[in-house]
Amino acid sequence: MKNRFLIKTMAAVMLMTPVTGSFVAVNSSTVLAKNRTLKVKNIKKPVRTVYLRMKPKSFLYKTMKQAMKAWNDTGTFTFKQVKRQRDANVVVTDIKRKDIPMPGIEFVKDDVLHIGRKASKLNPVINLNPEFLNKSYVRKQLKATGIPEDQADLAFSRWTLAICEHELGHAIGLKHYKGTKPSVMKENPGLPIQPVDVQNVRKLYHLGQ
Repeated sequence: MKNRFLIKTMAAVMLMTPVTGSFVAVNSSTVLAKNRTLKVKNIKKPVRTVYLRMKPKSFLYKTMKQAMKAWNDTGTFTFKQVKRQRDANVVVTDIKRKDIPMPGIEFVKDDVLHIGRKASKLNPVINLNPEFLNKSYVRKQLKATGIPEDQADLAFSRWTLAICEHELGHAIGLKHYKGTKPSVMKENPGLPIQPVDVQNVRKLYHLGQ
């Protein structure tokens, strides 16, 4: 009951910002991603291979690919999609989990998803949870917010993209951002990748400014 209340609370405070049009969640006690930090010293180059264990035509598959491209376009980190799971540093799944009230979460141990792959801090598993990350579910929760029906799908798409970018940020090695500047690495992501995120990746990998 408590988890269900938190999800409804999160949905009730989502809104479209008038300046950027980004989908944000504010004043929510729901944590959308566990704070997992990779040991960057063991990653020699800012490059990670990714296997998308999802249906290629699915909404989450396409959105994750957009998120990978968004990080690649920053010029600070490169995600490369691979065709075989065994060749991947990062595996992305879309397994429904009613017991985990989070649209996105990253595991460093494969003791929850059981996808036949041993994960580690250097090889995390990202799960995008369709149980709480789907248009129909979120649209129902948004009815009480006053967001027009014709804007709900666009807002949801941008929010989903921000969640994917956030989870990939953890795969890069970024922690949750505690500062005052806008960031995709806030605990409740809603904004896309921001300048402070790019700066933090540069610092993490000693790439200079």
